Amino acid sequence: MPSVEFGDKISHLLAYGVLTGWFGQFYTRFKTQFWIFIGFCLMGVALEYIQGLDPARYFEYADMAANALGAALGWLLTRTLFAGTLLKFERLLLPKSSS
Repeated sequence: MPSVEFGDKISHLLAYGVLTGWFGQFYTRFKTQFWIFIGFCLMGVALEYIQGLDPARYFEYADMAANALGAALGWLLTRTLFAGTLLKFERLLLPKSSS
């Protein structure tokens, strides 16, 4: 597999962007989405510090920044472009019950 410069940072950005965007689709209130964003940012920082305790792993501030940027992009996309997308699909796929 070819190596991509900053591939690790791109992976961090994509992972946190997808996670934040995924949960932001289920919790559509601004305040809840904000706390999801904050939670993933804090998780990225905490996991990086924990990773630094393992001598076989590396602690990097750039990973923390990539995590936070990914979370911010996921939140932004959830608030704009993909607002309520999963809920719209759910309404299409699951008809209302008659009860």
